[in-house]
Amino acid sequence: MKITNATWEKRNLGVTCQEVTIFKETTEDEITNLNTLSAEYQVVKSPVDRPDLIFRLQNMGFIFTEVLFESIHSLQAPVLDRISSRYATHITCDKVERKNIKKLITNISDGMFITDRVAIDPRFGSEYSRRRYIGWISDEVNFGSKVFELKHKNHGIGFFVLNSDAETCLGKLGGIYEKSKFFGAGILLNYYEIMVARNEGFSKLKAWFSSNNQPIYRINEILGYNTRPLYNVFVKHIKT
Repeated sequence: MKITNATWEKRNLGVTCQEVTIFKETTEDEITNLNTLSAEYQVVKSPVDRPDLIFRLQNMGFIFTEVLFESIHSLQAPVLDRISSRYATHITCDKVERKNIKKLITNISDGMFITDRVAIDPRFGSEYSRRRYIGWISDEVNFGSKVFELKHKNHGIGFFVLNSDAETCLGKLGGIYEKSKFFGAGILLNYYEIMVARNEGFSKLKAWFSSNNQPIYRINEILGYNTRPLYNVFVKHIKT
């Protein structure tokens, strides 16, 4: 079992946070030690192949919020259907320079991210979720990640962030701006993410998404991702 003091969440959410990753071999004694966590916001990721822990964690006061999925793409170029192909001819995908990140962040602030565990949590909500993602983007830029934005007639409609781990390209986060959802560009966002990773010479693309975001599951299926559930995610709030 791994316990991380997620100090960045104090900036993002205004509370102390500990994130716990449980492994398949984690013992019952280690699970009992979760009672010693002291952070105001506690997040536990439990492997889906440990179903014995679902009721155990809930009996300890943790609330189930989502299943975290992993998606891997071999970076074979996907074939778009006729409608998506027509849309694609009107879309550009450009790298966002560091000096222009603030403009992208403004689009996020206008409304995004309504299905993740922070957005659906009554203690937080979508405003906190957007604040968290804005902080996450800022951190990723400082870590050297690359930010790309999709545009239609020179107006941004969505973005994604990529980093790398050896030969694997990591899709860190992304989404379609609230005002641009009518473009039906969700599949194109993932399509361009694949194509950028492919063009930069990577052998595969790995990303993660929440079970609360059902449309992305279908998009990944269409584009040829290999998807599997990794963790059941639980949270607990401690009043101070």
